[in-house]
Order: sequence, then C-alpha cells, then structure tokens
Amino acid sequence: MSDFKTYDHYGLHFHYPTGWELEETPFDSQTGSVQLTSPTNAFWIVTRHPFGTSPDTVAADVLKSIKKDYRDLEYEPVIKTLFGHQLTGYEIHFFYLDLTNTASILCFADETTTHGIFWQCGDQMVVNSGGESPVEIEKVFEAITYSLLKNWKNV
Repeated sequence: MSDFKTYDHYGLHFHYPTGWELEETPFDSQTGSVQLTSPTNAFWIVTRHPFGTSPDTVAADVLKSIKKDYRDLEYEPVIKTLFGHQLTGYEIHFFYLDLTNTASILCFADETTTHGIFWQCGDQMVVNSGGESPVEIEKVFEAITYSLLKNWKNV
C-alpha cells in the first residue's frame, strides 16, 4: 500500500491509508478518540482515558461491551510490548453475517493518560492501487498501531 495520510494531533501521530474516513471526538487532557473506517466498514479506534485508569479495566470494559452483542465469541488475553509500551488486552474471534470477524483490544498507560486501541474487521481484504497484491485488513490495522506506538509523544 503506497498511498498514506498522516494524523498528527493531540500527541497522536500515525499513518493510515488514503481513502479511509477519519472521525475525531473532542480531545482534552484526559479524554478523546480518533476512529478510522475502511471502505469495507472495518474500523480502528484509539481512545484517551483519565490518568490513573487501569489499562486492564479499559480492556475488560470493551470486552464486556462486545460480549453483550456477540455472545458466541472466543477470546484470549494478550500481553505484549511494542516500542517500549506494555500492552494488555484481548484477541477476539466471532461469527457475524457469515463472516469470521477478528478484533483486538490493546491498552496501555504512560505518564499522563491511559489509551485504548481497538479494531474490528471481517474476512475483508484491502485492494491496493497500482496492481499491488491485496493485503489483509488486519495487517493494515497492525501497521497503523505500530506507527502510533513507534511515534508516541507523551502529552
């Protein structure tokens, strides 16, 4: 994928594909969010939560919300470190509208706030321009997340 835009506001800096819809909710020192939506309606969200909010609590609350809508889901806890950030959350799989859906919840805290990263997609592919091979949308979400964490700015 060669066509990208860059988001650089509120201490968040990441790259995302051109042609995706970006929506912000107002940011202040403790809350706010940015959502990206692909042309296939898959989405990626980063949220800011008040300082002192446990990343585990944020992840558990998101999982609880998803379980209300999708009762037959499978999930497993995740703990990993990316670019010096300790991330906790869940990897989730479920069926909806004859699609296998994948979702990821990753949360972390820094010196000023707690952040959550959540994305969800079905068995969709992103078709690249210029005749390039299609890429799984899950890989695109991973790349967006990596660019966010690699370029992290404490605000």
